[in-house]
Amino acid sequence: MASDITEIDVIPKNHKREVMAVALSGGDGPELYHHSIIKLNLKGTRESYALDLTGAQYGYYNPITPWQEYAEARVQSFLASGSRQYFGKLKDWHIRELERKEKGTLCLIVNLNMVASGALMGIIKYWEKDRKMTLGELLKLSLDKYRVQKGLFMAILACALKDILEERKKEDFKAREARLEAMATTHESVSES
Repeated sequence: MASDITEIDVIPKNHKREVMAVALSGGDGPELYHHSIIKLNLKGTRESYALDLTGAQYGYYNPITPWQEYAEARVQSFLASGSRQYFGKLKDWHIRELERKEKGTLCLIVNLNMVASGALMGIIKYWEKDRKMTLGELLKLSLDKYRVQKGLFMAILACALKDILEERKKEDFKAREARLEAMATTHESVSES
């Protein structure tokens, strides 16, 4: 049992798989990625382990690794965390920073993430059925086969997300028109009084 659970943000290194990020603008994402892991200190011992639940994206399929081994082999640098230590606080901090830098974008991003994540599940199921392969099996392919299949998956994903964003724009436009019409009606009512 763990006596201490700490969230830590790192810049990873020694990828066995390359991660491709796409910016909201559609261009390439950042070269260096923040990656959140959890450090577990075992109760009654001096043993510590890294819990990396999303390490498979970098080609590491074992989510639990002795801490020292993980830090030496897979961490380029630790990001300053200050007091952001409690479990879940790192996410809270990122959300506060986003809202501080970009007022009003948090609700938009949360809403978009909800819509996109729901659609993503459908896209993944479609792709897995069409390709007769799970995403887990995709990650285990040879590099050449992986690149071909990843390209196909990303093309399907890009088209689907583009459609979602276009639909979202139409919905936002209709909602904006309805608000403007309601405001105009209210203004006319007030003017007639």
